[in-house]
Order: sequence, then structure tokens, then C-alpha cells
Amino acid sequence: MTRARPALFQCESCGTEYRWREELAGRTFKCRCGAALLCPREPLEPLAPDVQARVGGLSGHQPQATSPTLAYHTASPEDAAVSRYFPDRLKDLQIPLWLIAAATAIELVAGALGRRGGTVAAMFDAGVQMLTGTGIMLAAMFIAARFRGINLGPLPAAALKLAAISLAPGALITLMSPVLGFMILGWAIAWIGAFVLYFALLGALFDLDESDTWYCVCIIFLVNLVVYFGMMWVR
Repeated sequence: MTRARPALFQCESCGTEYRWREELAGRTFKCRCGAALLCPREPLEPLAPDVQARVGGLSGHQPQATSPTLAYHTASPEDAAVSRYFPDRLKDLQIPLWLIAAATAIELVAGALGRRGGTVAAMFDAGVQMLTGTGIMLAAMFIAARFRGINLGPLPAAALKLAAISLAPGALITLMSPVLGFMILGWAIAWIGAFVLYFALLGALFDLDESDTWYCVCIIFLVNLVVYFGMMWVR
């Protein structure tokens, strides 16, 4: 006679599965990866008989028949931390890192090819732009999120995305600069292109609709004005 498979529930962060027990229903526990784990109030659909259950230790008992877990199925502490701070790895981590790397490379190449001060000055300018731009935009986005009800996600992910947004438009202008002098209204076209990129990245990376994106852009502009006139007043 085939024995019924136990009902399982799964940690959304690392994928570890636990056996559902009636006495645990509705209670919150801590998964071995550190994430909060809620036991469902009702048992979920049991697994098919040919699927081996990987169950943890909430109940203190292991199922009678389990298959060994492959090493790449087990989330390391580093993977759990990345999943916690960068839930969407592509949008929260990889795309911002690619943008930062590409923008930095463009500025360094431009510096090596003739910008005053060379690559050292270009690297310094990019670093200052990233730090100051990220700080100002982060403060503005917190204000916008508070009054608009926008979810910015984890702070590390938000800061990394804003760092990428602060660098990418300037790098685009730098990339276009060799041909701007030969174009009618070349610099105006470059600034429009940089703004479009800025607007698109802000909306795409933070999952904002057009209205929320415009709201954030306006708040960022106002915060920049406050910072600018504040620095002028201090001088």
C-alpha cells in the first residue's frame, strides 16, 4: 500500500521545504537561511509520489524517505543575503552593475583620450558624481515614497539603482560628445537623450508608472535646487 506523502510548505527566500503540521499552522518561524517563514493555516497540495521531499527541522523529525540534496540546491548564507537585499537579481543587482561599469568605462576612455586631467580626473569626477548624485536622489526618493506611497525595496538595491541612474545619462553625453559639434543643436539633442534615458531608467528599475516617475523626477529636481542654493548660501 502506497503511503501518502506529507504536505510541505516552502521558504520563498532559499527554497527549503518543511513538513506541514497542524500545531504549527499560522505560526511564523525563522528559516535556516534567516528569512521569516509562515506556516500555512491549511496544508498545501501533497507532492506527487515520485517527488522526494526535502524537509527541514521545524517539527524535529525527518520523513522516512528522502533523497540527498545536491549542493547547488542548498542556499549559502551569501546567497540568502543577496536574495534578501536584491530580490530581483537582474533588475536590482545585475543591470545597475552593468550600467555603472559601462558608464565608468566610457568616462575613463574619454579621460584617456584627451580630457583635461586624464583618467585620474575622470575617475575622480565619476566617483564624486556617483556619491553626490546617489545621496541626493536617495533623499528625494524617500520623500517621494513617503508622500506617493512608492515601494523602493531594500535600501542596498535602491542605492545601487540610483548610483547607476546618476552615472548613465552623463556617460551618454560623453559618448555622444565627439559628434555633437557637427550636429545642429547637438548639445540640446544630447541633453534630451540623457533626460529620456534618466526618465526611462528611473521608471523601469523602480517599477514606476509614468505619473509616479514624473513625480519622482520633480522631487529630485527640487531637492537638487535646495542643495545647490544651500551650498551657495554657505559660501
